[in-house]
Amino acid sequence: MCEQFSNYLRKAEYWKRNLRSTDTAFGAEKMMYIGAMQMGKEAAVAEVLKNYSKGQLLFRKGMLLLQQLASEAHTTADKEVLQNCMLQPPSYQY
Repeated sequence: MCEQFSNYLRKAEYWKRNLRSTDTAFGAEKMMYIGAMQMGKEAAVAEVLKNYSKGQLLFRKGMLLLQQLASEAHTTADKEVLQNCMLQPPSYQY
């Protein structure tokens, strides 16, 4: 998990250094959010393919990213969006 977070942080720092003033700026938080959503998608695919252990791991990692973002949210609206993403964690009781 730490490795993935570091990877997102490196990507965000790269984009911060290389964006022109006319580009839309985004930070580490957006990269973490995008990463969490991607992990959720990959977890769903793994679940459909009956690879439950991989799906569970990806869902947990994505949830950890979302929880971290929610704990540091600057606005109530941001916090609500992130909490809505975390409403229904998957259950692995097959």
